[in-house]
Amino acid sequence: MLDYFQSILPPWLAKGPLVRIGAKLYQRTVAGFGQIGDEVRDDMAFASREGMLEECTADALPHHLRNSNLQVVAGETAAEQLAVLRRRWLTWRESGGYEGMLNALTRIGYPDAVIKSTLDLKIDGEMNPFANLRNFFYVRVSQPNIWTVGKLYDGGAEYDDGSLWGLGGGGPADIALLIFTIQKFKPFTHSCRFVQIERTDGKVIAIPMHEPWERQANGAYRQYYNHSSTVP
Repeated sequence: MLDYFQSILPPWLAKGPLVRIGAKLYQRTVAGFGQIGDEVRDDMAFASREGMLEECTADALPHHLRNSNLQVVAGETAAEQLAVLRRRWLTWRESGGYEGMLNALTRIGYPDAVIKSTLDLKIDGEMNPFANLRNFFYVRVSQPNIWTVGKLYDGGAEYDDGSLWGLGGGGPADIALLIFTIQKFKPFTHSCRFVQIERTDGKVIAIPMHEPWERQANGAYRQYYNHSSTVP
């Protein structure tokens, strides 16, 4: 911008007896506007680059994820975030199906998740799973995952420190992310009743999903196949 202002300087300021006076006026007034113009130009160029996946800085990637209605997963590198963004349209094409849900679970740290629908359980030999309701299913997340043996309540401070009974290695926020991911990507007409989480010692803990529509007026949730496919 400074070069541009210099090029449009009127002839009567650029040469002749008023050159020195004109130069001083230029430096004191027009130069200020030129500097501001350069800053605006640079900001616009930077904003334009930040809006493009392949040219933006790493700091802009979480904003692109949120703008694409995708989670920002803690611990994900910039390269991993960019890879997720590059396939975002495919992600949403797969959503609403079991494949899309499993891919979403892999992204948040559950690469060996398995979906067990009513039909799957009947094929496995289970009698009358989920009362034969075809749109019910549960998810089992096997190792590797973050979950270890939980703390035991002994009357001390451990009871009230936010840990989950029977589960260690994670916390309520990790359970909330797991439930949120399943509900976000599951088939629209299907209901996940619970999640089975395998700990590092091999024991399995069932966490109820509690669908939003099951919340009752008193705040409690309806108890219906929330821990088992055979016990209502």
